[in-house]
Amino acid sequence: MGTKNSLDFDLISFETARWRAANTSNAKYTPIAALLKLVCQKEVSTVSEKVHSIKAHNYILGMAVAVVLALAIIAFPIKNAVASGGDVQLIAANSILAGLAPNAVFPFLDSTPNRIVRAHIAVTDATTNCSPGGPPPSNIQVLAGNAGTVPPKLVAVALKNLGIGSTTQCVFHMTVTAGEHGIPENLTDIVVVNGGAAALTGINTATASATVRIDDSVHTEHLH
Repeated sequence: MGTKNSLDFDLISFETARWRAANTSNAKYTPIAALLKLVCQKEVSTVSEKVHSIKAHNYILGMAVAVVLALAIIAFPIKNAVASGGDVQLIAANSILAGLAPNAVFPFLDSTPNRIVRAHIAVTDATTNCSPGGPPPSNIQVLAGNAGTVPPKLVAVALKNLGIGSTTQCVFHMTVTAGEHGIPENLTDIVVVNGGAAALTGINTATASATVRIDDSVHTEHLH
């Protein structure tokens, strides 16, 4: 089966041999003990390298997933959005005005009970001349103010012709600021009116964004 100076690996398990190699002081086991010690050290070193490799791989994979999620969030399209910071919010909305009847009123943006600090409005409509500084929209009118007072305080917004598009569908815009150019200090409402003789169609659109102060409520009650 073997000499006194060797171990029978058929009868003794690897773990038992390793224990003997680590704990025996008998000189007859010294060569085998040294060999097993080297094997164990190599095994531990290999396992350690694998663990570090797996950790590095998982870290890189985790970072890649985080980057992909961040890019997906940034690229995800939104129709109506709200972004906040401190005591203000930025709100945005857009709408196709098809079907809005003649003289009909559309409460497009309403921030009650909070005040709008500044808003930007853009619309598309027909016009007699689509050129920078040209005539206003043929049908759409925009009002800004506070619809909750009695009587409502709404001021017509002078939309500027940007000259983008054609006479069938031209782009108009304007920025309004609370308390300036006749706009009420308590600005809460942007209203779209069809001032034409026929219902609006799919070429008629409205887009607006507004900075709203959320810690400055308007102490009036809306009637609608």
